[in-house]
Amino acid sequence: PPQTTVTPKKASPQTTSPPQTTMPPRRTYPKKTLTTAAPPPPVKETLAPDLGATPKMAHLFPNGPKHAVIHWDIENIGVPKGASVIETAKRIGYAVREALNVSIKGYFAYLDTHKTSAVVLDGLGKAGVDCIDCSANGKRGQADYRIIARALTSDSDAAVVIVSGDGDMAHLLSVLEQHGQATAIVYDKNNRQSVSTALLEATRCAIPVEISGEKSPAPSAPGSSASS
Repeated sequence: PPQTTVTPKKASPQTTSPPQTTMPPRRTYPKKTLTTAAPPPPVKETLAPDLGATPKMAHLFPNGPKHAVIHWDIENIGVPKGASVIETAKRIGYAVREALNVSIKGYFAYLDTHKTSAVVLDGLGKAGVDCIDCSANGKRGQADYRIIARALTSDSDAAVVIVSGDGDMAHLLSVLEQHGQATAIVYDKNNRQSVSTALLEATRCAIPVEISGEKSPAPSAPGSSASS
C-alpha cells in the first residue's frame, strides 16, 4: 500500500503577556471649604440732614399702588424762609417713597408764578418738580381747582399724594377713595395744628414730614434757598 506521509503541525509561537505595570497610589487632597464673601452694606440715601424715621404705610393699601403722583399746594405749605428749596422738595419726595414703597411718577407744585421769586422757581426746577401756574387775576382757589383736575385723571394704579393742610381737599380725597384710588396726604410735622381734621379723616394715609423749622446750614449753590 502507498505510504502516507504525515506532516507534523507547527507549534504556534508562544505569546507573552505584557509586563504588568504598578500604578502609584492615588494621592488624596484635603477638601476645600468654599467661603462666600459677605455682601456689601446697603448704601444709605441721604437727601437732607436729620430726615428721621419715616413710618411705613404700604400695608394700608392691600392692592399696592405701583407709583405715586405728588401734588404740592405750595401756597398752603410753603418753603420756610431761609430753607433750601431743593432740600425741602426732596425731603417730601423721600418721605412719600419710603412710606408707600413706591416710585415717584409725577411731582407738581401749584403756585402763582408771577408772585413767586425766581429763587424758588429755580430751586423747584432743580429738584425735579414741575411748576403749575395758578395765577388768575386775583381769583382765589385756583390751586385747588388745578389739583382736583389733575388728580381725577390719575392712573388707577397710582397713589394720589396731596401736600396740603387745606380742608377743601377732603372732598377730593373722599371721591378718589370711593373709586378705589390710593390716597395720601403730606403735612408739616412741626406744624400739626395747620392740618384740617377733615383732611386727616378723608385720607387713608397721612405722612408727617419735618418742613418748617428745618433750615439748610449753607446753600450748595447761589439761589438755592427761599427768601420769601
